[in-house]
Amino acid sequence: MFHRNRLIFAQPKKRRAMMTDLAIGLGIPVLQIIFQYIVSGHRFDIYEQVGCYPFTYNTAPAYPLSVLWPIFIGLVSAVYCILTLRAFFRRRAQFMQCLASSSGLTANRYFRLMALATVELLCTVPISTYGLYLNLSAGPLNPWINWANVHYDYSQVDQYPAIIWRSQRTAIIAFGLSTWAVPFCALIFFAFFGFAEEARKNYFTFWLTVTKPLRMGGRLNSLKLSKLLNERRATSSSATSLPVFVDTKPALPSPTISVDTDIDSYDVKEKSFA
Repeated sequence: MFHRNRLIFAQPKKRRAMMTDLAIGLGIPVLQIIFQYIVSGHRFDIYEQVGCYPFTYNTAPAYPLSVLWPIFIGLVSAVYCILTLRAFFRRRAQFMQCLASSSGLTANRYFRLMALATVELLCTVPISTYGLYLNLSAGPLNPWINWANVHYDYSQVDQYPAIIWRSQRTAIIAFGLSTWAVPFCALIFFAFFGFAEEARKNYFTFWLTVTKPLRMGGRLNSLKLSKLLNERRATSSSATSLPVFVDTKPALPSPTISVDTDIDSYDVKEKSFA
């Protein structure tokens, strides 16, 4: 009964945790898309050697609606990271006991998560702050007049050759950060979790699944090859064996020696001795 009540009370917590994860993982990006559309002057721009790039109208509402989101998320993550590390160092024994009782979280995985949060603390806020500085120094702020003024001729697509945007230092830095930030974050994440024990097990399982047809084909080929070799050995042994010849000449009659044992046929003369 206690176990059943425990499961009943645990289900709302799991549902609440799942809703929180969905709100963070899906709700915030959808909200950012909506806010970005509010301050986008036209569809996008095309920069030579870069590609399509979103256009944000440089006005005051653009900063809280679009530019400041990475800084805000980085600060929230930093606060949680600092509080978690502080609580861990204060109550290390209790933390280890909780980790030992948890089946889905091990000590190594927990430390990797904390290390990832620390890297985010050291990288996200400074880089986002520098991006804010680049946006502020790119040019003067335009006044927000109304929706129609900002979204006038929204289907417009501006094109800029490389010789123009490469002449501006802020554009070079901004494009460089936006180009290399995503693969850099991906490499950091893979460095923390791509070489873990559970990841290596998944790699090995995937390798066995992919190479299963090849291994089965190799076994069939080896069986066919061994069968062919056995057949060749059998044929070669029969071809090189000498034939057996049978002598068909009639056998010569063996000489017969007859011994006459009839005593009467001999004349026995008795000698008399004087």
